[in-house]
Amino acid sequence: MKKILLSVAAIFAFGFANAQDTVKSESEYGFAKGNMYVEGSLSVKSDDDSNSFSFNPKFGYMITDQISIGGDLDIGSSKQDRIGALDPDKKSSNWGIGAFARYNFLELNNKRFVAYGEVGLGFSSTKVEEDYIDPIPDYDDTSNGIKANVDLGINYFITPRFAAVFVVANVISYNNENPEHGDSTNSFSMDINLFNNPFDQAQFGLLYKF
Repeated sequence: MKKILLSVAAIFAFGFANAQDTVKSESEYGFAKGNMYVEGSLSVKSDDDSNSFSFNPKFGYMITDQISIGGDLDIGSSKQDRIGALDPDKKSSNWGIGAFARYNFLELNNKRFVAYGEVGLGFSSTKVEEDYIDPIPDYDDTSNGIKANVDLGINYFITPRFAAVFVVANVISYNNENPEHGDSTNSFSMDINLFNNPFDQAQFGLLYKF
């Protein structure tokens, strides 16, 4: 009987400790003041006559339980092989650097689901090279610009430290481009109609919190 009571007590103690660990683990989902995180998206595309690569890493620091600030990089390249006799081989490479502020305005399911709004501002540079068949001269151009954006996104925590990132809407975007050859251009777009299945345009990434 004594062995049975000891076994029951041990099982109860183990169950209680496991429940405490579960509660503690659930409380660690989401973000808190002082947390830092890295996130990013990677895209690689290739077909018969073209390929492209893009990488967008970010670093953020939580200055409150809901607000974070940080910086990001954009790195990319693409190549388009000649399609016709008068078409060029095209190569382009781009990079950019920026800063952002993010506000987590909705937390659900023990903070596993976090919706946020983000404001960003940055600088970008793109170089384009076009290689024609002689006697058509080759063409190179470099364009620098300013970018600004307001986005809506979702973090879903798979574990207390890892989350899937979904950028579901680019609400406002502004781009200014100043090419080496040609006139500067400005573009602005606003889309507040977020009810026509925003996941049609979602961008996906991963986040690690530490």
